[in-house]
Amino acid sequence: MKTKTIKLSDIVIDAGTQQREKISDEIVSEYAEAMKCGAQFPAVTVFFNGAEYYLVDGFHRYWAHKDAGIDNIPVDVHEGTKREARLFSAGVNNAHGIRLTNQDKRKAVLVLIDDDEWSLWSDNKIAKHCKVTQPFVSKIRKEVITVITPTNSDGNNNELPTVGKEPPKPAPVLEVENEGTEEFDQKEHELQEAQDTIIQLAEENQKLKDSLATGQLPEDEIVSAEQTIIDLRKQVRTLQAELDAVKSNRDQYMRENEELKKQCLSQRKQLKKLGAKDA
Repeated sequence: MKTKTIKLSDIVIDAGTQQREKISDEIVSEYAEAMKCGAQFPAVTVFFNGAEYYLVDGFHRYWAHKDAGIDNIPVDVHEGTKREARLFSAGVNNAHGIRLTNQDKRKAVLVLIDDDEWSLWSDNKIAKHCKVTQPFVSKIRKEVITVITPTNSDGNNNELPTVGKEPPKPAPVLEVENEGTEEFDQKEHELQEAQDTIIQLAEENQKLKDSLATGQLPEDEIVSAEQTIIDLRKQVRTLQAELDAVKSNRDQYMRENEELKKQCLSQRKQLKKLGAKDA
């Protein structure tokens, strides 16, 4: 990777590499005003395929440069194709700037699940790449699964013509109530929110500690900052306890869900046997 300055007009922004659901006009305006006042922002990240630069991280900074009327922008350049740029962008989970929402994370996961090759990855591998939890990926994959029409005995999906006899009646479908699914999803959401909050509090705590260490705060604010750090630590401990409780509940629901899957599989096998006997 190398850092350089290029023109905004040389950057491609519509290659499917923006993983946020939307750009915040308020943040763009805030960044643009800061840039006009001389503030320096980190370089955006692009992929270069030998002809085009694909923006993969830093869309708010890109639009802020445009809004501020700044034609050039610093970029960190990776060599790679547009496809490699899309894969990289799905793994960008901003530690700086605006935190990703669950919808942003969902959009990134869908980039992999909707791809013929990447969809073959395990839920755990996709989760690690997108920096989300494995149940989060499993839930999204379950939502987008397409029901495939069963094939006939000749391997075709088209119905076979029937002459002089009624078509066979389909085997009865056993509906199994998926108890606890909504509550499990809620626990998973709470777990994700708690993890994000702990990270945010830890970052605020570190910023205050850095300010104290470098003497950037005036003396009359130091006592207040030290008390804030103590309060933040208490909040982190409380949230960590809540997080542990949510994890425990989540694990219990996962075990119950696995048991339910086993029951469904057993019942489906019984239905197949019944269907074979009727034939």
